[in-house]
Amino acid sequence: MSVQTRSAQFQHRIQLYRQQQRFARLAAHKQYMYLVVCALWTFCFGSIVCFVSAPISTYAMSTNETNSASTNYSSQSNSFIQIRGSKPAKSITISDSQSQHKQCRIRWQWPVEHRQDSVPTILRHFEKPPAAWLAGHRGIDIKSQEQESVIAPARGVIRYAGIIAGVPTVSLQHQEGVVSSYQPARLLPTLHIGSTVTQGEPFGVITYAQSSAMHCTQCLHWGVFMPEHPPQYRNPMQYIEPQTIVLKPYEPRS
Repeated sequence: MSVQTRSAQFQHRIQLYRQQQRFARLAAHKQYMYLVVCALWTFCFGSIVCFVSAPISTYAMSTNETNSASTNYSSQSNSFIQIRGSKPAKSITISDSQSQHKQCRIRWQWPVEHRQDSVPTILRHFEKPPAAWLAGHRGIDIKSQEQESVIAPARGVIRYAGIIAGVPTVSLQHQEGVVSSYQPARLLPTLHIGSTVTQGEPFGVITYAQSSAMHCTQCLHWGVFMPEHPPQYRNPMQYIEPQTIVLKPYEPRS
């Protein structure tokens, strides 16, 4: 083999080596850019998720605490709510007169007829059991009479009408999933499951004749619960008594 042939082969090998090195550098550069793009995307996506899921800090306190707070903040003419997020807090101003007149009140009415200047007689109050499977009194017993009308304490939909453990029962579905039940009660023939009743509208009558298993003979058992597993019973009185919700000025955490 001549010297020229060997030189040509050597030059060819050098060109191949340089071409391989160039391809290797391009591949490494593409991989580096891919990692940079993934890191930027992860950072941007995480920032968006943190911003969207940032909690809105509001605090509630009783009327007595409101009075003391108003004394401590007498130099401020307006109360405010601060919404905290990833950005600087934004203040929403609400005048003191508006906050006094726009108090949030949760009020139902009694499920039986009574005088406006009095309240029905409660024979037994609510007794929350220590656990869902233990004994207790999951409602209140209101003194009533046979064939007395059962009135819807709030707007709702007829959820159930039938016999439960030998006692005629009617239940209503209200807002936020709250269910109210009434025993012994029979649904009016003009209504059916799925019918909508307004607050103060009669939807049933009290019947003791078919209530052999009822724990009292002259009362309407009124229960309020969340239909979970097991059901979470609540005191019906907390829906009757007016409640005032007051917003406390935002205090940043140290």
